Amino acid sequence: MLRHTSFTVNDPVLVADVLAEILGGTVEVPARPPYGPESLFVCLWDEHGTLIELAPTGTAWVPNDQALPIETRVDGLVAQRHYVHSFWDAAVSFDRIREICAQHGWPCYVTDQKIKIAIVWIEGHRYIEFCPAEHLAAYLEIYGAAGKDGFRAYVAEREAAAKSAMAAAAD
Repeated sequence: MLRHTSFTVNDPVLVADVLAEILGGTVEVPARPPYGPESLFVCLWDEHGTLIELAPTGTAWVPNDQALPIETRVDGLVAQRHYVHSFWDAAVSFDRIREICAQHGWPCYVTDQKIKIAIVWIEGHRYIEFCPAEHLAAYLEIYGAAGKDGFRAYVAEREAAAKSAMAAAAD
């Protein structure tokens, strides 16, 4: 069970406010130290204790001789695209997610596939998937306990569709 995730952003206040609205949570100030003066939490207050930690770009956790690392500014760290992304239950509709992203100039795409999700590029570089409650059944059908037996068939179906789309685009 994933309980929290953390990542850096250029504007922690703005991103925290947006994520709190999409996820139905609140923005909270963490203990300082070990967190820095600009870091924020988005707390969902659910039965799992789910939260997102946000720190400004250029921040890293640095080990020290204490039990807990200390959040530290590190020269040369920049916002970039990378493989890490996550999938979150959304407390708002796809239309509201699109509106929020448009307000901030963030790319947002709603997929048209078996699992319908909103792909949001937070600040144009951080990839997060959001799914309103009415679309979660399709996700659970594949990745939940009931999906274990049909997973390989789903993968084969997705591979075939992707190859077909790529071939059509190449023509």
